[in-house]
Amino acid sequence: AVSGSVGIGTTSPAAALEVIGATILRGNLTFNADNSFDIGAANATRPRTGYFGTSVQSGVAMDADVSGFFGTPMGYFAGNASSNIPVVIVGTGANTYGAEINGLKTRATSTNANTIVQNNDELLTLGAFGADGASYRQAGAISFYVDGTPGSSDMPGRIDFATSPDGTIVPITRMTIKNTGNIGIGATLPQATLVIQGNVGIGYTGVNQAIPDNGLAVFGNVGVGTTSPGYKLAVIGQVNGSTGLCIAGDCKTAWSGVGGYTASNGLTLS
Repeated sequence: AVSGSVGIGTTSPAAALEVIGATILRGNLTFNADNSFDIGAANATRPRTGYFGTSVQSGVAMDADVSGFFGTPMGYFAGNASSNIPVVIVGTGANTYGAEINGLKTRATSTNANTIVQNNDELLTLGAFGADGASYRQAGAISFYVDGTPGSSDMPGRIDFATSPDGTIVPITRMTIKNTGNIGIGATLPQATLVIQGNVGIGYTGVNQAIPDNGLAVFGNVGVGTTSPGYKLAVIGQVNGSTGLCIAGDCKTAWSGVGGYTASNGLTLS
């Protein structure tokens, strides 16, 4: 037994044990009571590869609600606090590099084997779960997938954003960004830069505004060929209505002339 501090690589240890330099540990490591950290020694409430606690209360340890839903995780953070519990990664240095969170996927059975992934393989998911009184239920997720056929120096990717509707616990993909850069809102296979399946309201700041199904409602002026429209619709340039044009019920299939024509409700062509 040692009654004082132990220093390895230092003659003035500042704690009961201080190690200066690289450390290799083979075997079990356990810190408890109860800012706990277990590596290699599992018990009923802690995973085999790590538990990080921030509370003196043992209740922050993983219970059956968590392990029953996810299985035994590789490691997790838990805290009993009256405010948010952040996990912070700080990048230092006089350079352009910052903190990163990376998910890696291989189809091999070990990390030192590089077996190519396949189309639609999940690479990383950030999931959000809440307790419903009986278990943890998923409210949403951001998921990253392989989006195409990968190859050497070729890894097409897709990002899906999902939320669970009220009354369910099954997230539905709401927005997709394809490997082409195409974005789909309500559409999982967008074939254009932006595809929206559903109705769209632009410029309205109120609530309970009815928008036509699969329609577009614009609250404000619309400019075609101009960035400063002074009317509900301002068009700079030619307009072609191949089967006619109706303004306030005044319909024509051909115009005898352009200059000076005024429709019954104030449309002026000049």
